[in-house]
Amino acid sequence: MASCSHNRRRRIVTLLSIEFDAPEWDSMQASADQLHDNFYEDLMFDYEVRVRLNQGTAVWATFSELLEREPNPDFVPTADQGLTLSRLRLTDAEIAERATIQYPPLPPEFDEDEE
Repeated sequence: MASCSHNRRRRIVTLLSIEFDAPEWDSMQASADQLHDNFYEDLMFDYEVRVRLNQGTAVWATFSELLEREPNPDFVPTADQGLTLSRLRLTDAEIAERATIQYPPLPPEFDEDEE
């Protein structure tokens, strides 16, 4: 499986929210992104963090149930969604071979000894 960038994860969540008519999953993703940004920037007040944590955790159980579901047989992706799906299925090697596709670079390897 290809490595997962933030944009790749966002695309997956957006497509799943469309496939299963669950816009709250997109909201959960947005809350998680804001919390992630705040981890580095520390711009939110505590009450704002709590609101976003509540938004994210409120739908987490529902989102987790997705692992047990079969694909939605009624979901027919648009042309754009189909293109996104085909790109999401590419391996790291296939991505590296296709220089014309704009993907973010792979993150560097994490070395715990460097800290």
